[in-house]
Amino acid sequence: AIEQAVKNVNDFVKPINNTLSFNLDQDTGQTVIKVVDLSTQEVIRQIPSEEMLAIAKALDTMKGLLVQQKA
Repeated sequence: AIEQAVKNVNDFVKPINNTLSFNLDQDTGQTVIKVVDLSTQEVIRQIPSEEMLAIAKALDTMKGLLVQQKA
């Protein structure tokens, strides 16, 4: 359902402003918004940042390890 909602938002926004892109991070399940320079395809801004996504993934891994150790 979230993937379909993200696709619907992208379809709606593209004709108005094609520098925005909405994606779903597969590892964390978070929605990622990117502002892209059309001429260079360079990501100008990303929310949440790559660093924050990496931290979220690391915390999720650590949480999984804690659960395994308690069991």
